[in-house]
Amino acid sequence: MATKKDNPVLASLIDGLRREKKPIWKRVMQELSRPRRSRAEVNLSKIEVYGDEGATLLVPGTVLGTGSLSKKGLTIAAFRFSGSAKKLIKESGNKAVTIESLVKSNPEGRGVVLLK
Repeated sequence: MATKKDNPVLASLIDGLRREKKPIWKRVMQELSRPRRSRAEVNLSKIEVYGDEGATLLVPGTVLGTGSLSKKGLTIAAFRFSGSAKKLIKESGNKAVTIESLVKSNPEGRGVVLLK
């Protein structure tokens, strides 16, 4: 079943997630299939509040750079990062990764916290 999205990267990601069997990836696929204006936009301040040290957080949308991160060992996956968010994440000693790379490294979705 083809996905009707103008962004070919997003369409490819959704189609890839459709093949995954775990409920977390099905949920992420549903969130990414929504219209752009309805997709998650999460600030670093929210990640600071809900992310525990060493946690893996997934944002099915965009991570924005408002706020700061004091927690260490976070892995943050998202469809898109603003420039300032990516810079602040790296400066705080955390990792910003794509959803595709998270699926490859953790196909079971264990320990992944979905933020929206």
